[in-house]
Amino acid sequence: MKKIIFLLFISIQMNANSWQKISDFPGTKRDDGTVFTIGNKAYCVTGFQEGWNCTRDGFVFDGSNDSWSSMSGMPASNERQYASSFSYNGFGYVFGGTCGGSCLSDLWKYNPTNDSWQNVTALPDSGRMGCSSFVLGDKAYIIGGSTSSAQTKNEVWEYDISNNSWQKKNDLPFSGTWRGNGFAISDTGYICNGVKADGSYVHGIYRYDAQQDSWNLLPDIILPARKYAACAVIDRNACFYGGIDSLNTFTNDFWVFHPDSQNIKTHSGFTAARKGGMAFSLGGYFYYSCGIAGVSRLNETWKNDFMVGVEEIENLSIHYFPNPVEKELNIVFVNPQHQNCILLISDVYGNYIARQENLNNDKIILNVSDFTAGIYFFSIVSQSNGLIFNAKFVVK
Repeated sequence: MKKIIFLLFISIQMNANSWQKISDFPGTKRDDGTVFTIGNKAYCVTGFQEGWNCTRDGFVFDGSNDSWSSMSGMPASNERQYASSFSYNGFGYVFGGTCGGSCLSDLWKYNPTNDSWQNVTALPDSGRMGCSSFVLGDKAYIIGGSTSSAQTKNEVWEYDISNNSWQKKNDLPFSGTWRGNGFAISDTGYICNGVKADGSYVHGIYRYDAQQDSWNLLPDIILPARKYAACAVIDRNACFYGGIDSLNTFTNDFWVFHPDSQNIKTHSGFTAARKGGMAFSLGGYFYYSCGIAGVSRLNETWKNDFMVGVEEIENLSIHYFPNPVEKELNIVFVNPQHQNCILLISDVYGNYIARQENLNNDKIILNVSDFTAGIYFFSIVSQSNGLIFNAKFVVK
């Protein structure tokens, strides 16, 4: 029983969130950089810039006034792209990446107080690029990635920040991933997206239990094929933007994962689709900077206030019964303004079965008597404010 998230990526502009173009990234146009946050500032470093070469420079974004300033780049001869990064206790860290065809295993620590970099203990294994990462307590986890020989890894390495030491943990329960996403919410780590060693995509969200050193696939969620997406966490929401799909099509999806409800909801993107940008969150806002659209590298920075939309979505009360259903599914929801809504029905493979528009009552009766027995999903979208609700039902 899998929740097909494909049905969420529909061509409806959702006005429950808004995008604002703010000050451009002040460095050269680039993609494949990395970013870490300390306090209310984001530190954007490295990347692959116009002119087809890697860079080591960096710039600081201040969330209090949405402005950029300079910072010390990584030390000389440390240009790179596809690096991973994290922050802990007022310091930033940049791991690995690649430059000139060679993958790196080094780890650098950044001190914002004196604007300096320190080389700390390197990963005691082969260099790698495009890893996922997250921090739990005083431990950082570097996951997957690809080596100089294009070997996609399924290894999980734990970096003890306090003791400056590494320990190999249990491998991922699949053939590895690169250019996926890692994030932590409370004391739990997650990974999703990216490409496996066999060329297939990671379609699920995997949860990591550090105490048990174990991974578990979240039930009822199947994601569309995606790599090079950018990810940032706001409160208890993991937010994802852009990337490319299995057909190498650039996307501008903006979707949010809620671990408490294990729901995924989509919001409207901005302008041209893009990949390889740097995403970060400051002050409850989601930011996306740089990246590449087609063959054009970018220095744009965009800001989104989607959290307002999330609150509105959560306040949309919907009930449905009976479930399982044999003849008619009753969907009852609070619609005091009698706003027009769209009802979308899909099967377990993501194929659309039915669509109803201009629904403006508090109750929808869906006749399923002609449906083949099995699992289905419905989505309700308000045509006026973009609210969306998704649920699973079973036809007997």
